[in-house]
Amino acid sequence: MANRPVYEYRHGLRWAVPQSDSYDMLINQEIPRCVVFVARFVPAAALYEIGGTAFFMVHPIEGTDHWAIYLVTSRHVVEEAAQHDGNVNIRLNSATGPTEWLKLPETIWVRHEDSSIDVAIAPYPYDHDEHIKRGHAPLASSACLRDDQFEEFGIAPGIDLFFPGLFVRNPGDSKNIPIIRTGTIAAIPDEKTRTATGAAHVYLAEMRSIGGHSGSPVFVHFNMQHRWVRHTTKAEPENPLVLLGVVQGHFQLRPDEFTASTPTSARRYGEDFNSGIAIIVPAKEILNVLNQKPLVDLRAAQVPRITAMRGGTVPD
Repeated sequence: MANRPVYEYRHGLRWAVPQSDSYDMLINQEIPRCVVFVARFVPAAALYEIGGTAFFMVHPIEGTDHWAIYLVTSRHVVEEAAQHDGNVNIRLNSATGPTEWLKLPETIWVRHEDSSIDVAIAPYPYDHDEHIKRGHAPLASSACLRDDQFEEFGIAPGIDLFFPGLFVRNPGDSKNIPIIRTGTIAAIPDEKTRTATGAAHVYLAEMRSIGGHSGSPVFVHFNMQHRWVRHTTKAEPENPLVLLGVVQGHFQLRPDEFTASTPTSARRYGEDFNSGIAIIVPAKEILNVLNQKPLVDLRAAQVPRITAMRGGTVPD
């Protein structure tokens, strides 16, 4: 009988601990639980149009041992979802039945201070217990890859990636059914790249990005070809998940950017031409938004309540 993996719990997720090299390629099957789907409500048709992905993340509440729960997605997903009724509609799994809709006003979403950075974050209104009952699992913000960790962890073009996200043709009927897509890092430019939201520092990935993937979390896959413990002297991440960034979309070639070297196929299809290269907004930008004043102030406002729960003194 083949060896079976032993399971243990780390950072809130159930992990398969490989007992042989045959398990080195496994992707943690708990990871899709971090994502939910985003939709806009169309009043004229009285229906929800699902068109994007978001994911849960927890971040420490400064000065306490508690965590704040957030929803993270692309800014353009928020803006498109709120077009008709001003709400961003989140499709949640239910603890007892079919999926439910959570309406979050567009006004509570905090955008990056740089409008070219396609990220937005909103506080999640339910507590942790309710969150777990629904079968969802948040990522820890410590998973976000920082600039100084690329060399430390040996992350470079050619390294494998994967992300869970929405497949618009089959979102699921009674519950969300995210898919897993895979790819590799294509480039880590040291200069800004032109994107639909403006020139920005982004990563490029060789992975198919289609409608519905925007807002998906992209992870580095340390597989059999890249085992930092066995085959390199690189450090092991404290968090077993390494979040490279957020899917913004595929790299489009706009007609006004065509040059003499632009291939005929790209000229023919224009903006509909999918290059097969996805744009990834760096995970460090998530941390930048989490540390913007609106979200810092919201966390600070929770400290007196948490202190009181612990039997401490509530500040004036």
